[in-house]
Amino acid sequence: MRSQLFLAAGVVALSAVSHPLFAAEMETPAAPERAAPAERAAPTPERTAPVAARAAPARERAPARRAAPAQQVAQPQTSSYTGAQAGGFGGGNVAGGGFADPFSAGCAPAFGFSPICTTPSIFNQSLRGSGGVGGALLEYKWAVTPWIVVGVMGDLSFGKTTSTSTQSSFYPSGPGPTPTFPAAPVTSETYSNSVTLGTNGSVRLKVGYVVPLANGTVPGVWGSVMPYVTIGWIRSGVQGSFSYAASSYSPFTPACAFSPACSVVTASAVNWSDSRNGVVTGAGVEVPLPAFGPGVVLVADWTYANFGSFDVALPIAITNSFGTACTPGVPAGTTCGIADRGHVSNL
Repeated sequence: MRSQLFLAAGVVALSAVSHPLFAAEMETPAAPERAAPAERAAPTPERTAPVAARAAPARERAPARRAAPAQQVAQPQTSSYTGAQAGGFGGGNVAGGGFADPFSAGCAPAFGFSPICTTPSIFNQSLRGSGGVGGALLEYKWAVTPWIVVGVMGDLSFGKTTSTSTQSSFYPSGPGPTPTFPAAPVTSETYSNSVTLGTNGSVRLKVGYVVPLANGTVPGVWGSVMPYVTIGWIRSGVQGSFSYAASSYSPFTPACAFSPACSVVTASAVNWSDSRNGVVTGAGVEVPLPAFGPGVVLVADWTYANFGSFDVALPIAITNSFGTACTPGVPAGTTCGIADRGHVSNL
């Protein structure tokens, strides 16, 4: 009887010591075979009760070990978005802003330009236009938390977006009669202007937030997307062409319009180019495409760049006055050229 009690106590002690190491095995079919000797050695209820009492904790802790893998699967996988990445892009570009030129042939009291006094006809043009764009990008990103990714990116974009406008005007232009005009003159004029945005490059800071998503097809398997924002510096080439032609003549001789023999002809033709610095911001979302291979990511991106406002020099000159070349000061007060300025706003 004493040997049986000693044997039963030994099995209980062994179970208590070995439980932390073999708790997982107690859930398998082999567990009842390990417990069988204890049941044969202790047939009475008093001897088997301690074994049942000590075995209970194994059944209580088992669910916690089964739940651990699920917690790991739910974590976002930032590895799809971090490290060095290179790619290409294509899409559309929409330009905006405005161009204005308030100059119109000029009048002697206001501009000292010619003996003809005119009523200014302001030229206003919207620079809204669209075109295609394509290029390449390079970026490097780090995971600062399991959910947040930061990085730097640079891109180079090719394409042209052009806006063109033409405006014609006709109006009475000055007092009369004068020694030059027996009656108050009239003026016909035409503006034509074109502005083009060309190749540009930017360097930006990028911040993203990884959002895990259940793919709904395989239980326990998760996908993710990363919405992001960007901000940085951009530089773009800008080109423009401007032309202006005006003719002032007697209203009694409409055939003299733009005729060098019987009107005063004013003209300008300017081609200009500039490189503008600006601020660029953007937003988008990255979506990994594991079906196409590791590290393949689809990106939808919207970017806004503003190059500010600036002026463009547009020199204008009288090319002919009633069949003769314009001579400064003849008649008195005559100026044969003026430095007009066009204004580009919020390009």
